[in-house]
Amino acid sequence: LELITLRVAGKRLGVEIGHVTEISTRLRPFPAPVTTPHIAGVLNLRGEVVTVLKLDVILGVERRRESAGQPKYVLLRCGDERAAVEVDDVEDVQEV
Repeated sequence: LELITLRVAGKRLGVEIGHVTEISTRLRPFPAPVTTPHIAGVLNLRGEVVTVLKLDVILGVERRRESAGQPKYVLLRCGDERAAVEVDDVEDVQEV
């Protein structure tokens, strides 16, 4: 099993690499009105609307000052569903 490791608010997380379709620092989500705090916004990704999730809010952890720089976006696919997650850093791929 290969995992891509991510950092969010000082926490190290892993996502199965087969679900990762793209990693970007250039994407910027558009605000989504009347949403819950764990949604950072939406992306228009080649004509497809993709929800961007804030993992720090979902996990209930507070981002540190040093991790509050330029966010990165990891785009994921699981079956027919797509989503993006906002992370502080993408580290590497590890086999477990």
